[in-house]
Amino acid sequence: MLDSFPASDKSFSRLLGEVPLLPESSLKILNDLCYSDVIGHDGKIIRDIERVTQGLGAIWSLILGRPQNRQACLGIALKVSCHS
Repeated sequence: MLDSFPASDKSFSRLLGEVPLLPESSLKILNDLCYSDVIGHDGKIIRDIERVTQGLGAIWSLILGRPQNRQACLGIALKVSCHS
């Protein structure tokens, strides 16, 4: 589903913010999104900055709007910041 929308689309973030219960699989998708890679013109694997930004935007929204998921989202954000 994510590949069919541009990275600038906020639908995914809104969906995560509106569901009654955020399953663990959603956090896994967010984690994977924050580590999105693509193959560059030279054949090297590079970070897909637009998708990472999309993932971090969704995480930020969840940190602010879903206190019950705050710790898990902060953990993902911390891993991304240490990995960069």
